[in-house]
Amino acid sequence: MIDASSAVMTLTLVRRADLDPDAFRTHWQDVHGPLVRRLAADLGIRRYVQLHAADAERWDGLALVQFESREDLERRLLTPAGRSAAREIRADEGRFLDTSRTLVAWVRAETIF
Repeated sequence: MIDASSAVMTLTLVRRADLDPDAFRTHWQDVHGPLVRRLAADLGIRRYVQLHAADAERWDGLALVQFESREDLERRLLTPAGRSAAREIRADEGRFLDTSRTLVAWVRAETIF
């Protein structure tokens, strides 16, 4: 469950045009997911959730990335480890995402039930 007191970055993901949906899902789940897990401590990631689209007409997936706060992420990005982790994640995103069509928004979770 996403903690309402934390900051959540949401990303709407679109695969690269040269990848079919299965290749996109395989890379995102089997390569990118473990990469984010390995680098999570350097960026202060508390939770990382992948939501794979069942019918990928406009987008292929949603990612939810939970942090203590945006300020905590910004502080970590000033460290050598944080900068290195961010570069590594961005480089991998270029291998499977159309980054020009990725939409990013910070949200606050409100659990209704």
